[in-house]
Amino acid sequence: MTVLKVEPRRQAATVDLETGLIDYAHRVEELRSPDEVLDELHAVTMRHLPLAVLGAARLPLKSGDWASLQLGTTVFLHRSVPEGWWKEFQAVAPGTFRPLLSLAAAGMALFTWTELRRMFQPIGIDNWSYDLALKHGMRDGLACPVGGRWVVIFWSPKELSNVVTRRMRITLGAAAGYAALRLEQLAAPNPARVGAHTHLTQREL
Repeated sequence: MTVLKVEPRRQAATVDLETGLIDYAHRVEELRSPDEVLDELHAVTMRHLPLAVLGAARLPLKSGDWASLQLGTTVFLHRSVPEGWWKEFQAVAPGTFRPLLSLAAAGMALFTWTELRRMFQPIGIDNWSYDLALKHGMRDGLACPVGGRWVVIFWSPKELSNVVTRRMRITLGAAAGYAALRLEQLAAPNPARVGAHTHLTQREL
């Protein structure tokens, strides 16, 4: 009897999540700051899932140029991010392997941190990002690459394999795409990303 009751409830939650994400996509152009873009998305996902917004990053054009990731310019964090995580991440990250960002820059499909770990099977120091996340209560996450240019990232205190279904991933990925598009419009242009000798019009910037 319990199984029969849980399944309809889960289906209803999925429909409610989809409705909220579709409404978010319709309203995102009205949002006036990166904080608003992330806050509104966070409100939708947390209403239905243990899935918080971590933030979004505009990926560097040059492979491995992770030094260009600057808070407030190319990286936008949501206020739900555990205090101290970003500072520790920045302290350890230089010169280390960052599979999440590398895969996000190369791929189109959504993936969880758990799936990424199974794929790369890191050992030793390469586990640093997972260990740091666990230290701050972030057991798993969901990365949504957008066109090889952006990645929108969620985090959760739970493993997401039994929480986020394939159907949910479709609408989460679509909403992340709209969020990235709006962030691209709101983010300050950075000509250094395409080289000092490239001349772009204001519209192209």
